[in-house]
Amino acid sequence: GDVPVKAAFFLHVQPRFDLLGALFEREAQSVVSNFDLHTDLVRQLEHQVHRHFATQGPVRVETDVREGNPLEEILRQSTDLQADLQIAGKSSQRATHGILSGNLVRKSRCNTLIVPDQAKPRLKRILVPVDFSLYSVRALQTAAALAATLPDSTEVVVSHAYDLPSIMAYRINKTEEELQTIIENDRRAALEDFLGNFAPQLSARCRFELVRHKETSIPELIMDLASAQEADLIVMGAKGHSKVELLL
Repeated sequence: GDVPVKAAFFLHVQPRFDLLGALFEREAQSVVSNFDLHTDLVRQLEHQVHRHFATQGPVRVETDVREGNPLEEILRQSTDLQADLQIAGKSSQRATHGILSGNLVRKSRCNTLIVPDQAKPRLKRILVPVDFSLYSVRALQTAAALAATLPDSTEVVVSHAYDLPSIMAYRINKTEEELQTIIENDRRAALEDFLGNFAPQLSARCRFELVRHKETSIPELIMDLASAQEADLIVMGAKGHSKVELLL
């Protein structure tokens, strides 16, 4: 139930400007310019890390600047370092950052945290959308491990979106309201079993939210619920890559 951090690696990837380098008349000038640029970026990165990242305990901190394709370099470094978690920011103004974060989640083999630039630096409420799959089990257990390191006041909201079957198709002698109540009671009981089987330690701080899936897409449902619940973090499995990409 703990999330110890042994090491933090900060990586900046500078896109390779092969075309720009070819415009220089002398190769030596290009080499010197690239060297100066790399050195300056290293200093900037080290300065920002020491300024904003305060460690508690024996956490090893390293910085690195690479040149190449940002997505490929991040994935390569994450694999080489055997990272348990990779964290990337997401700009609300630049679409390229959204593309990077979407592909990073889809192609990565480790946990990925995407932090929007307008997100508040707090963790009072965690939202965990589940569909009872193996991916949801891992997401729930990850949220439980995170919550164990946070104050008892931190709340975990486990949500589930359900569909209401066609009454005419099943010829059920129930009104729509009665059928909805039956399904919600069934799903709530399923959520209680799900929590009891895979993350019973969350029972004291967990709350269930059932959402009916109508015309709105699943990503929109999750985002609307996250906004309504004032969630600070969404923890979910990367099942259904297109849905994850839409959510990001």
